[in-house]
Order: sequence, then C-alpha cells, then structure tokens
Amino acid sequence: MDPLKDIIVPKMEQKNNVFVFPSEVAARLLQKKALQLSKLRTSRDSCFISWDQFKEQTLHYAAGKQPVNNYLRALFTEQLLLENKKRPFFTTLIQREYADNSGAYANTICGFLPLLYKIEKIPDLTFSRHTKKRLSELNQILTRYKSFLNNNRLYEPHYETPNFDAGSKNYTIFYPAIIKDFENIAPLLEQINRISLVPLSQKLGANKPELLVFNTTITEVKWVLLKIAELLDRGTDPAEIVLTVAGLEKLESYLKEQAALMHLELNFHQGKPLFSYSGVDFLNNIRTIYTSGFAIEEIKALIWNCCLPWRQKKQAEELIRFGIAYNCLKNYYDGTQELDIWQTHFKRLTQSREYSGKELETLSSFYAELKAHITGINRAKSFKQLEDSVAAFCAAFFTRSFFSGETGGYFEYAVKVLKELTENAERIDLPQPDSVFNLWLSCLRERMYVPQRPKKGIAVYPYRVSAGIRPAYHFIINASQTNTQHIIKKFPFLHINEETRLDEYDLDLSDPFLALYMCSGEQTFVSYARKDFSDSHLPPGFFIASGTVSDCAAEGTLKRLDPILQEMRLWTAGTIEDRHVLTPIQKAGFFSAYTSGLTTKTSDYIHSPIKKSVLVNRIIKKLPHEGGKLRISPTSLELFTACAFSFFLSEGLGIGCEVYEPELLDALSVGNIIHRMFFHFFKTLQEHDEAFEPDNTARYEKDMTRSLSLLENYYIKSEAVPLKPIWSYLQQNLKENGIRFLKVEAQTFPGYKVEHLEHTVGMDWDRPAVALRGKIDRVSVKENSHIIIDYKKKTTPSKQDIFTSHQEPASCQMPFYYFLLTESGYDISSASYYSFENGGYVHVFNPDNPRAFSGLKALSTTVESVKQNITVMADRINSGDFSVRSQNPSPNCMHCNYRGVCRIRFVLA
Repeated sequence: MDPLKDIIVPKMEQKNNVFVFPSEVAARLLQKKALQLSKLRTSRDSCFISWDQFKEQTLHYAAGKQPVNNYLRALFTEQLLLENKKRPFFTTLIQREYADNSGAYANTICGFLPLLYKIEKIPDLTFSRHTKKRLSELNQILTRYKSFLNNNRLYEPHYETPNFDAGSKNYTIFYPAIIKDFENIAPLLEQINRISLVPLSQKLGANKPELLVFNTTITEVKWVLLKIAELLDRGTDPAEIVLTVAGLEKLESYLKEQAALMHLELNFHQGKPLFSYSGVDFLNNIRTIYTSGFAIEEIKALIWNCCLPWRQKKQAEELIRFGIAYNCLKNYYDGTQELDIWQTHFKRLTQSREYSGKELETLSSFYAELKAHITGINRAKSFKQLEDSVAAFCAAFFTRSFFSGETGGYFEYAVKVLKELTENAERIDLPQPDSVFNLWLSCLRERMYVPQRPKKGIAVYPYRVSAGIRPAYHFIINASQTNTQHIIKKFPFLHINEETRLDEYDLDLSDPFLALYMCSGEQTFVSYARKDFSDSHLPPGFFIASGTVSDCAAEGTLKRLDPILQEMRLWTAGTIEDRHVLTPIQKAGFFSAYTSGLTTKTSDYIHSPIKKSVLVNRIIKKLPHEGGKLRISPTSLELFTACAFSFFLSEGLGIGCEVYEPELLDALSVGNIIHRMFFHFFKTLQEHDEAFEPDNTARYEKDMTRSLSLLENYYIKSEAVPLKPIWSYLQQNLKENGIRFLKVEAQTFPGYKVEHLEHTVGMDWDRPAVALRGKIDRVSVKENSHIIIDYKKKTTPSKQDIFTSHQEPASCQMPFYYFLLTESGYDISSASYYSFENGGYVHVFNPDNPRAFSGLKALSTTVESVKQNITVMADRINSGDFSVRSQNPSPNCMHCNYRGVCRIRFVLA
C-alpha cells in the first residue's frame, strides 16, 4: 500500500481530515506531492502538520498556568548555579573545587530539567554511595524546580498528564515508530476513534534496502553530484531531486566546494546555532575583548569582521596599526588597579612625530568610545539595559546598511531572542542573572535557526529531517553506522554503567529511520564511505542484516565524467576520452589564464633587466647615496646577493610588508636594548681610558647594573615598549646575562681598551662608484692589535654562512668590516660575534683560537669574494638588472615577504 496514493489523496477533499508527519519538512513536501497527484487546485496548510503542531492543537494542560520554555529554564539554572558559586552545595554534580566555574555546567543541567521527573521512577536499587549522592542532588534540583514552577504559575509539559481533545477533526498519524516521544502520548490515543496510525511498513517491496559502498568520501560525493548533474541534463525537475546527508555539518563545506566546481546549485535546509551566523558572531568578540583586557588580537577580530560596516572605518583600522606598533597586547592589573596600556601610550605620545596632535586625539577618542560601549554591554545589570547598550553600540559604530540585507536579518533575530529573554525575566520571581550578557550569548549558542529566505537549487537536508518525503530521486549519503545511529536516552542523567541496572532500555530509532528512508523517494540511493576525512566507518547493521551491502564501481565513471579530472587529463596528456563540455567555472578559469598566465608579458623584471633608462635612474636615485655615490652596507649587500629581485622590491620600489601580529618581546627592540646596555658600560671605560681587567669584575658588575638602570629612560621614551611585567622580566634577564658577559670577556679579551663604540667606518671606490659603509659595535685594542666585536641577541652566523664553496657568502658582515678596517690601517687580530643569550663568543677570525672559523688565508679569500660581489651589485644596479639568476628556490624563499609576487616559488592560497 502506498500511503500517499491510497490514504492521503482520497481523504484530502474532506476538510476535517488532518495528516500528521514526524517533521515540518515532511508535512510541507508531502502536501505539495499530494496536491500534484490529486485533482485539487489548492489544499489547506492546516491539513498537513508536524507532530509538534499536533501536540499543540490537541494536548491541554492545567488551566491558569503557562508552559515553561527554554528561556525560563535558563534563568532558573543561572540562578541555581550562581548560588552554588557563592555557597557551594553541590559535591558530585559540580565538585567544590570547580564551584567558581559553575556556569560551565549550565547547558548540561538545563538540559536535564524536562526529564528530571524520571528520578522518581528509578527503583530503590543498591547504587554506589557516589551515585546515590548525585541522585540526591538531582532530586534537590527537581524539588527546587517544581517550587519555581508553582511560584510562577508555570508547568513543565513533561511533568503533567495532559487532556486530549481531537475536536471534530480526524487525525492520521504517519510513522509513529520514528517519533521519539510517541510512547508518552500513545496511551491517550488508544481509545480515540478519530485517531488512526500509519505504521512503517515492514514490506518494502521494490524498495529493497541496498547500500552502496565507496572507498572514500571524496569519491562518494563526486559520484552523487555527477548523478545529479546527469539527471538535470536529462531535464529532471530540480524540485524532484533531494540530497540527504548524514553528518551534514562535517560535509557541508566540501559539498559546496565540489558543487561549485560542477556548477550545481545546492540549497541547504539546515538549522545552525544562531551564534554561528554573520552579523551575530561579533557579539562574542565583544565579550572576549572585555574579558581579555582589550587585547589587540580580539580587537582585530572585531574590526576585521568583513560583515560589519564600520561608520569610522579609517579610525578603526588605524587603531589596529597603533596597537601593533606600540605593543598594546592587553590591559592588565598591577596588583592594585587596572592599567590601560592603550591610554598610557596615547598620553605618552602627545609629542610624537608619527602622529599629529589632532590625529592622536581622534584615535584616543575612538578607543575611549569603543571601550565605554563594550564595557557597558558586558556590565549591563538587566536585560533592558543590555538591549539599550547593544542598540547604542550599533548606532555609534555601524552604518545603517548593517540592518538591511541577510546579515542584518540574523542580527535582528538575535535581538528578538534578547527581547524574549527580557519578557520572560519580567514575568518570574527571580533576581537578574549575574551576567545578563553571558546568558544572552548562551541562548544564542543553543538557539537553532534556519534562514527563511528560499534559495534555488537542489534541496539538501540533514539526516532524519527528510524522512518520509517522496521526491522522484532521493540520495542519502554518508550513511555509516555512526552517522545514522539515533538513540534516545531515557535517563540522560545516569551513566551507562548505572543504566544497565535498570530494566528500561534506551530507545533505538536507528533501524526505523533507515527503513523509512528506503521508502522516501520513488528511487532512493543510499551510500556511505569506508573512509572520510578523518575516520574509518562501518555500514549500518540494518543493511548487513539484509545482506545488501555492495561496492559501487564508480572509479571508471568518475574518471570519464568528472569535468575536473577531464581538465587535468587535457593539460597533462593532451587528450580526453569523451567530448567534454566546459562548466562555467572552467570557462572563467580558462579566460583568466588566457588573459594572464598564458599571455606574453610586456615586462618581466624577475627574469630580465629593466630596459627603460628613465625607470632605472629613478630606482637608483631612490637608493641610499653618499657624496654622489651608491652607498653599500653589509646588510644591503647580503640582501642583494641573496635575491636581487627582493632588493628591487624593498629598496628600489619601497614596497614594504605591513605586520599585523604584535609580539610579547619584539626582537629588534630587545636587540637595541642590549646594544644600548653594552654601549653605556663600555663608554664609561672609554672615557677613563681604562682597559678591561679581570681583577675589576666586582666593580664592573656595579657599572653594568648602573648601565641597565639608565635604560629606564629608554622604557619611558621608546615608541615600542613591552608591557611592564614583561619589562621587569627582561630587566632581570638583562642583568643576569650582562654579568655573565663580564666573566666571558675577562676570560676571552682581558686587557683590551675600547677604541671605538658604534663606530662607522668606510671607504670610497671610483670604479664602480660606490661608498662602502659599516657600523661596528665595538673595536678594542691591545698593544696595537685590534679586535672587532659585534653583538647578537642569540643567533650568530655559522661557518657555512661565511665561508662557502662558492663566491656568495650568506653573511658578509665580518669580512666586510675586516676589509674596511684593514684598508684604514688597522691590524686586526680577531673578529668575533658575542651571543647575548647563549653567553659566549663565536670567533670568525682569530689565529690564536683553534675553534675560530678560519685563518688569514680563508678570510682573505672570502674578502675577495665580498669585493667581487660589491662590484657585481653596483654594476647590476646601474644597468637595471634585478633579475633572479637561478630558477630553483633557495632557503631564503621560505622567509621572503614577496613570495606572492615572485614566480620562483609560488604561494597558493
């Protein structure tokens, strides 16, 4: 018997007949299908209803009371847990040590409330002491909950026995076996003549269950989309094709991606937590900004939310740049009060050269307004005050366009939830929650929302929602044992080992749903994949029992019909098996390639020199010059030698890379502090014409500490300072490593006098016309023998970086310094790096130290390589040659800021 043709269609003309289906989706779609099969032109929506609508129409509870809802349950739970936080009375449901975090258990306890009445039905068994204590605490919640209901003239539908009144209507209830609470209502329906049931038929007939098995989810999805595309090509009405996906939340993004590649329109009918929609998710940013102490990372997330039309977009983005530039990581407490790091910098930078007074005042005002509104929302004491604060925030910062369109619709619905919370809070006798904003966010996380605006395309439903519908073609995919399992726990507050002691078992609706799905379409296709994107899966027992699990031989079909695989074969092999019709996305891709990658470039400075002399001259003028000559430093030489094209972009064109990640400790700033500390210390020795003597270590420690104290002034005036707690840690680290340096210095270079500190040394060449300049941290002398010292925070160049088998050393700093000083008449006996954090010297050149990287001969060879590289650099710049000589990526490519521009190593987004 076909329920649609034999039951529904013949009874549709009788106005008092009502058909009840497990879901709203089934009711609407079967109404449409029945209308097509009947001779009627219209039908009333009230004749096709869902099970929930049926209960609303026929079940009547105590007069004078109103039903409790999720808002009221949440308010009750919030108050209960707030009391437990202040004076803990739970010991098993919430252990005492976690009482301060009682709010984390709100959703769990709130979910228990409708079913707590079942505690009274649990027989007096010999449970463990711990279980009895937990049941006692649940019973305590039940008692308080009943008191709350009575005091506010409310009732919990699950706790009451309703009266049933069918009126003059005849109700036909379809497939009660898959309705989870039908057994609770069944006793009321048994004696009613106006109620008839249509059970799930055990004789499936032509719809014999069969499960198609794929090796991977990728293959399964491609197969079903190709089948749908084939049906559409044959002229099938899209409304007659339905796709049901078990575990849709995991496959949704992949389905959208693959459908877009095949130019298939999919219309997803899936409810999601309201909190996940654009236009609502920013509310969580408002919460995390406040709780994080207005951390720059959280403010970035709010301002860069592309769905928010900021009224003051320029000021908002400038605030982010300011926070990153000045390390505004977060506000914090110093033990007595909150320190606002943002306002501290605004006040300190009044005379800043980077910002004018007006710009700084505008930025400070924007931050102050943002902070005031966010603080007001988070500290709202009532739902009405929260409504006003949220409205004021949106009016102050968003344009009117925010409230129009799809995004604004989601936000308006979120505000509707807040208004409902306000109304419910006003009608009950409970104090306002400790944080009304948190409770609102919690409700938004739990509230499921399905966009109401209809979209074109193949309907896609989550599993169970579409059970019982009758399209011409119904595809049910991802139907593994895990994804199709549907078990209703009768005692959700009991652990599994405790449930086994009861005679009642959980309600397993897995097989009934699968059986109904086999009848949910004129042609049904059920499939699953052994392996999805993360786990392996087994087929449902329903199909194993029927012996109809079979592998789908889809590989050959996919290779032949998949347009993406066809395109790949065309590019690689030059042929395709069948006539291939390009999809719109492929046409767009080919057009884009034709106008870009497949078109001959007019200028390609990556692979060839710049031919326009005017452009070359402009670039040369932009580079540093001194005395009319191109100035070359060790840093610029290393950059050019590593990659001339990167040098061209950064130095020649001035294209920089804006950084949006703040750092706890900025390496450059810390390096500057270290150099300043050493400068102050050795400046004292230099002024007294005093050599470094190991016997004076105790005095040097005091001098080093004094040098460190001078840096307090640097902390106050610096434009990029760390937070004070971090600065305190850094001071201690500087002091310990500074004193360790004194011991290393006494062992390594005793008796040396400081000759130069932060000394700029250089020389000029005529051919090519260059000015070589280098700034050396320290040059010390002993008996006319000089040493070169350069400080590093931690990492020093390795031997392979300086002395390579070819003529392009990665680090040329020390050979460069050595060359300039020896040309100026210095006798260099050592060239060394000092690693501040590692606490030791690394000797590039030192004939008296067997662990030095090189002797004089190797160093001289490297110096000649450096001189040659200088000549090559100058000649190439003057000729406009910034091309990349090698076609193979180098290690430098991994850290290059211009990988998105260069053709040597692509960046795929």
